[in-house]
Amino acid sequence: MLALIFYLGITPLIMGSLITTRRYETGSVTWGYRYICGLMLSYTLFTILCIPMIRFEAPFHVLCMAYEIVTVIATLTGLVLFIRRRDWAISVEWKFDLAKVAPFILMALIVGFQMFRLFYFQEIEYRDDKTYFALVNDMLGSDKIYLTDPNNGQVYTSIFEANFKDMMDSWYPYAAFLSRVSHFHPLVICKTVLPPLILFWHYLILWIMGMFLFTQDATKTAWFVTICALINDMTRQLMVTSLIFLDWPVWGKNLVGTISVLLVLVIYMRRSVDSRKLNYLQMICAVTMGGFTSSMGLIAMPLEIGLLSLIEGVRKKRIIPIFEAIIYLLPAILGLGLLVLYRLNGVETFG
Repeated sequence: MLALIFYLGITPLIMGSLITTRRYETGSVTWGYRYICGLMLSYTLFTILCIPMIRFEAPFHVLCMAYEIVTVIATLTGLVLFIRRRDWAISVEWKFDLAKVAPFILMALIVGFQMFRLFYFQEIEYRDDKTYFALVNDMLGSDKIYLTDPNNGQVYTSIFEANFKDMMDSWYPYAAFLSRVSHFHPLVICKTVLPPLILFWHYLILWIMGMFLFTQDATKTAWFVTICALINDMTRQLMVTSLIFLDWPVWGKNLVGTISVLLVLVIYMRRSVDSRKLNYLQMICAVTMGGFTSSMGLIAMPLEIGLLSLIEGVRKKRIIPIFEAIIYLLPAILGLGLLVLYRLNGVETFG
């Protein structure tokens, strides 16, 4: 349990100092934004280690050891900045009356109920669970990354026998890593720990978005998050997206829609807050997180950022946003390039 608190709580909060700045004015960096940035940075570091190790068939324990070393180094570096800049002392002026607590109570009740429902009432097996969770379990049992067929347990002789979607996916090795360091069974991680946590990340990103849209008005932001939560719940039986999001958020393809797409939008909106260099780092981390959480993200990220940069370029009558989008999309371009390369070598990509 302490390992989960460290890797999913303390480490992201401290590592967030590496790719954020310390600003006090409206729209400044908050604890929540720093935590989310640290979370995507830590996952990006894991992905940078994971994808090459999948290709060269490195043992799973080597990946875990390498990530632990990198995490310690990055955390210590972030801690120096955290202390040096007094990041814990960030204060943001919220324009709301403390007496008006109703929207905050309502938001906490609805979001808390959804998180509890995911924590306590998760189904044991459904749809793709038998494939995704078998992959996680096999990594721990065989000490191999994606070298076991999740359908029959057969061991592949080469990684190229695996599905391309697995070869480009670092999310399930990350879930296996969390299971390894916490000594929790993979099903406990994937069915009990991660689902409510992912839901919390989703609403935290919506909160950050609301605070930016409503100029740090926390009351309006609370209503904004509450309405989003109600829409998610009321459309749960009408829309497949809401149903999957609220019941099976731990699937990689769902993470792209509920976390990565929103995160890219928030960072794009907040570009005037941080320096251009930090904007590049934040966006590259977000695209890496989205593109290598699921193969669907390799398509979703270029579409989203391409559309945003096109709209901005037309509005400002400048071509610079297009060139910036290319820099943002470097991880996705690399992923798509590998897709084409593997396909030309006869690897089944999306079959």
